[in-house]
Amino acid sequence: METFMEEFQHLKIQLDDIKSATNNFDDNKVIGVGGFGKVYGGEISHFKGRSMVAFKRLDRRFGQGDPEFWKEVMMLSRYTHANLISLLGFCDEDGEKILVYEHASNGSFDRHLSSPTFPWIQRLKICLDAARGLSYLHDDKGTQQRVLHRDIKSSNILLDRYWNAKVSDMGLSKIGPANQLHTLLVTNVVGTIGYVDPMYMELGILTKESDVYSFGVVLFEVLCGRLCIENSNGMFSCLVHMWKQKYKDKKLDDIIFRDPMQEINPRSLEIFSSIAFQCLHKSRDERPTMSVVVQKLETALDFQINGGKTHQESLVGINRNKNQSGMDSGSNASSSDEKTKNSTAEDEEDSRPSLTNIGNGPPEYIVDWTQENSTPASQKTKNPEFSRKYWQLVQHQNGLRIFEEILEVDLLPKSCSKAMKAVGVVEASCEEVFEVVMSMDGSRFEWDCSFHYGSLVEEVDSNTEIIYHRLQLDWFPTFVWPRDLCYARYWRRNDDGSYDVLFCSREHENCGPQPGHVRAHIESGGFKISPLKSGNGRPRSLVQHLMQIDLKGWGVRYVSSFQQHCVLQILKNVAGLREYFAQTGGSIAPKIPNMVSANKSRKFHLTSVFDLDHRSQLMDEFSDEDEDFQISDEEEYAIE
Repeated sequence: METFMEEFQHLKIQLDDIKSATNNFDDNKVIGVGGFGKVYGGEISHFKGRSMVAFKRLDRRFGQGDPEFWKEVMMLSRYTHANLISLLGFCDEDGEKILVYEHASNGSFDRHLSSPTFPWIQRLKICLDAARGLSYLHDDKGTQQRVLHRDIKSSNILLDRYWNAKVSDMGLSKIGPANQLHTLLVTNVVGTIGYVDPMYMELGILTKESDVYSFGVVLFEVLCGRLCIENSNGMFSCLVHMWKQKYKDKKLDDIIFRDPMQEINPRSLEIFSSIAFQCLHKSRDERPTMSVVVQKLETALDFQINGGKTHQESLVGINRNKNQSGMDSGSNASSSDEKTKNSTAEDEEDSRPSLTNIGNGPPEYIVDWTQENSTPASQKTKNPEFSRKYWQLVQHQNGLRIFEEILEVDLLPKSCSKAMKAVGVVEASCEEVFEVVMSMDGSRFEWDCSFHYGSLVEEVDSNTEIIYHRLQLDWFPTFVWPRDLCYARYWRRNDDGSYDVLFCSREHENCGPQPGHVRAHIESGGFKISPLKSGNGRPRSLVQHLMQIDLKGWGVRYVSSFQQHCVLQILKNVAGLREYFAQTGGSIAPKIPNMVSANKSRKFHLTSVFDLDHRSQLMDEFSDEDEDFQISDEEEYAIE
């Protein structure tokens, strides 16, 4: 035990700090109750960039104790993944045992199952996230030991503020040996009624297929919009058998939740329900692995988003390029350092071979990638992997699509706002993608990400802690056309090893406003990312952020108070402005800060635009000089 404590000493948090954050465990701070005890929300200064964390306090009356507590500490500190809840620390002092987690502000998945406003595509993405987290625990590659969760259920899938799913509650988990075809553990049966594998209950033998069964129950809960246990006049009954029978009888319409049913793509439904049913096979040998479940859910999501076109294009690309080095569409391993076997003459002549050798090599045309069908009509792509639709699928995984700016071109279609040449696709782990990004020095490159509808918000990659952005709609009116906004991202490496980044989301010059809809022009830039190394050796980043907002396309029919309301809804979700709104209370029309940066104490401070040093060098996204980036000179820094 002494050795164990030494290993996790860096995670220990003082009880006084936790009492201060929770007002001495005030019931008003309770945000949930589980099998471990009450969960409190509070703010604590130990963790950079986290305004709220969750404190799970052990209550021995709930039946769990020291073994589950230390199991949770060990599991979540040794096994880290974007779709596993992050353990930030623990407290073992004065008889108290408390676990400190990242705060999942949208609660547990079970709370949203019956919501009529919870869209099917969001349900699909959450299922896919959870499947990836569980697949990571079951991973049989390398020397990593397998982890069998033993208590997979919808209430143990937590949702963060961006609706990313996090598998939680590892206190009942069991560890099995790696590199074995089957992992069998004889153990006392534990879990939750309705979700427990019948074979596990009958034989007391736990396998990874036991988790697969439980996950299949969750998938049917998502499909039916209800929990697997029904309480009717005090009588509890399990619905799983009925769900399986309805699937066999091809009567899914009898059980599908009516509200999302209207928006489900038929092929997506077929794939989703099929894999859910396979997970519930009585025979463990007939159940799929979690990696297969992940693949099927990715395909179901593709059909829901693109009607399956992305899936078909990616298969064509794999078949055409299966003998070339690069990233296969379903691969999780990086091959960015390998050379393309059949490189073209253009590849050999390129001054940056490290980029042209990524993926399948550059196509021989220039595209305006802000357009849905960006390939010129007179030319056909030789690399389907560079298509926008393919990238929409890749974006849900780890990867980037790289474009190089061409300053001198003989012929450029009028529809092009920039001359950009695709030079590579990388699909790999977060760390490997990070290494590729870090290799881009001396010139300007651009890569795109697919949009979700809505306001521009910040998202931090859990492995590299690089800040990404996505668009998520949560303000009125409730629709923005994808073509209304185009997204660019520029990087430049400095002599001191830091990186300047310019993010820009702007209207496309050939896209007219959609009648009756509000459109916002959002520009942000000035990220300064300096890679750091933490105690565990993972790269981290120090970020400075410059944000500007220019309102364009706003109809004169909207009254000023309504315009201001919409602007505030946008601003509250824009990265870098939360600290400012915390000071203003959000109740007034604030002046937009020019800079939000971090001082030595890691507390955010503001530099007003009126105090900006005029000698400061700004960034120009349209400049031909790599060292002279600028933001537009015509800006409104206050909302009147």
